[in-house]
Amino acid sequence: MCKTATGEELKVLRLQVSELRHAKEQAEAGNRAHWMLVCKIAHELRGPLNAIVGFAELVRSNDRRASPADPAVEEWVGHIAFAGWHMADVIDTLMSLGPLAEGRLHRRGESHDVLRTLDEAIRLVEPAARTRGICVDVQAPSLTLVRADACGLRQVLVNLLSNAVKYNVDAGHVWVSVQGGEDVEIAIRDSGPGLTAAQRERLFQPFDRLGAERSKVKGHGLGLLISKELVEAMGGAICVDSPPDGGCAFRITLPGVGATAS
Repeated sequence: MCKTATGEELKVLRLQVSELRHAKEQAEAGNRAHWMLVCKIAHELRGPLNAIVGFAELVRSNDRRASPADPAVEEWVGHIAFAGWHMADVIDTLMSLGPLAEGRLHRRGESHDVLRTLDEAIRLVEPAARTRGICVDVQAPSLTLVRADACGLRQVLVNLLSNAVKYNVDAGHVWVSVQGGEDVEIAIRDSGPGLTAAQRERLFQPFDRLGAERSKVKGHGLGLLISKELVEAMGGAICVDSPPDGGCAFRITLPGVGATAS
């Protein structure tokens, strides 16, 4: 037999519903305000980034007219220009994750070769790896097509490769493998100390660096969270494991070209 709520009980329920609705509206307003601030910061960053890229391209064009051109300088300036373009793409990609974006990143899924995006990501982390004598080995088919946002995937790979270098040992290794199919799997493993089960539980929490803040390794504890959000926005998944012989192994799964878009 169902008990009929009294007038006083109904009054309490209505008050609770009203309070929950008000809290929800406040949270949504705070979220929108947060992303408006992010958009403003991104807008202000674009000016300096455009200047960096513009001056780098100007140096390159002047070097080509000079005789003879220094190949090393040409390479370094090329890296500066590419990094500038990458950062501009990162700003656009991050803007696609917020509540104001209405899922634009997921709708921008396109077919492209994973190896090309991987090469671009390695190019950005190569100077840091070279400084510490860390070797990056890649095993991938000559052509593996994935359905994902190219800029978003590149940012995820840069984040994971950067961590694999930062938290590695000197003269260590980073292994990258790609497997195609209905779903494309990209695995990135390093020869660093690895993570405990307790650390893996906290891995994707914002601003949690798992104790690395006490070391000389710089960071803010946001790269993995951003990577997770980007991968999931592209219809994929990301997981991590620490193999018995050490290191960390991150695996990204994304829809292959043969997969049906949702």
